[in-house]
Amino acid sequence: MNENPDNDSFAILCVRYLSGEANSTERTALVEALQDEDLKRRFESMQEAWNCVPHSPKDDFDTTSAFNALNLDEGAQQTDRRHATAQFFSKRRLRMIGGLVVMLVGSFALFRYAPTLFSNPSDGQLRWIEKRNNKGQCSAISLADGTRITLNADSSLMIPEAGNGDDRIVRLDGEALFDVTHDDRRPFTVELDALRLTVLGTKFDVCAYPGDGYKQVSLLSGRLLVTRTGPDGEPEQTILAPGEAYRLDSVTGKAEVIPFEMDSAVAWTHERIVFKDERMDQVARKLERRFDIPIVIKEPSIGDMEITGAFDRESLDNILQVICLATNLHCDIVRKGNQIDRIVVEEQ
Repeated sequence: MNENPDNDSFAILCVRYLSGEANSTERTALVEALQDEDLKRRFESMQEAWNCVPHSPKDDFDTTSAFNALNLDEGAQQTDRRHATAQFFSKRRLRMIGGLVVMLVGSFALFRYAPTLFSNPSDGQLRWIEKRNNKGQCSAISLADGTRITLNADSSLMIPEAGNGDDRIVRLDGEALFDVTHDDRRPFTVELDALRLTVLGTKFDVCAYPGDGYKQVSLLSGRLLVTRTGPDGEPEQTILAPGEAYRLDSVTGKAEVIPFEMDSAVAWTHERIVFKDERMDQVARKLERRFDIPIVIKEPSIGDMEITGAFDRESLDNILQVICLATNLHCDIVRKGNQIDRIVVEEQ
């Protein structure tokens, strides 16, 4: 269909960029190529196709194979008609779209990568199992591909059952640290209720508790593509570099990329608790998850106080004593028998 190898290479480069697969060298090459007005127009057409062509949850997308599928000759199309159908394009459709090769390649990429926000766990395509931690619990999970996940307290992780094929996708509610095994052919996907994270091989922390008012994705190494649905309904994509965090305000919908301290982001995996200019009500929620003891803040003004501190395997009692001394607050421990029922934080 398209016999120009340079055009083929440009189309594949665009697909890799839009899907988040492009490395730094490829991104630089694309920027240079887009200085050409004709190539720039092709790229813009591809972006339009990216946002308007139907998608599929198919997880074995391969850029080169998809592009080659567009160039099947008559004999190959007869022999591999079933394979071509699996790529979601019939021969008749290929004829109809003719010379718009760039847009078609973008469509193939979209089938693999465009955000669905999100497929339904009961859609019959995958069978899921749930890993859940209660408050006060933390666990380590190893997936079949070698990916390691540390799941924080009061968190749940949905994982496809064994035998569901090559799917590398999980769904998170809460917080987890991911150390993802590298696989160029099969990106790893983490779905949150408002975000989709796509990686090839990297290490990152996700904090997405429903009641916290924000979601934060902190990248420690590798590269990470964050996709969300913007205010206009169109997908918005952000590529993170190590040391950058993507923070989404769940109330306002505002998203920003901010720097973060790597040691602080993963302190919980080493039984450390770190606060840096955090509101007292947020501090209380974190301590509740860690120790599974309710903490009641008596006055709203206390919740607005900012707390900074680091605690290494300290008891809840010691942590609250330090906080109360630093802020002139009082902690009242309410017991039921020999058990702590709740802790009330109030002004002295």
